[in-house]
Amino acid sequence: MASSNRRDFPRSRPYSQEPSARTIPLKNITILPCQRGDKIFKMWDGVRDEIVKRIDLTHVFAVGCYRMETVDNPRRAPPTIIVSGRHTRHLNTSKSTTDTINAILKRHGLSEVRVEFLEGRYSRNTSDEESGDEPESKRDVDETRPGKFYHDVVRLRSMPGQNLALKENSST
Repeated sequence: MASSNRRDFPRSRPYSQEPSARTIPLKNITILPCQRGDKIFKMWDGVRDEIVKRIDLTHVFAVGCYRMETVDNPRRAPPTIIVSGRHTRHLNTSKSTTDTINAILKRHGLSEVRVEFLEGRYSRNTSDEESGDEPESKRDVDETRPGKFYHDVVRLRSMPGQNLALKENSST
């Protein structure tokens, strides 16, 4: 896993609830793939594509959907959309991003899905055992920059455990 630090972001709750002010140290989190039984699993392609089209990608490195299990709450963790990037200096953008993602989740009836921000480059390469595909190079770790969707990094479009890596927009 690439170096990541979670900083000063309120812990998210499902869109129907107000966010809490508590943060969770990254060392207390285990990030697991979503399960096939999760409601978002079959909807992830559409939800992901809508998120990438509607949020400001300027400070975003990757977007993914995982389960975040915490040490103090080891019960079945809910699916969580993780947005990694440079967020600490851009809190207004993070708030706007959270509101946009929560509106998308509400429209799709995904009340159990949370939104979390991780500071820095967090990415996870996995493959689906059933597909037999192996991840290619770790370009999403080595070359990602905020700005533009990096199409060839998405390994398996139907897998919520895959993240969207972004690279620097060549037009800037």
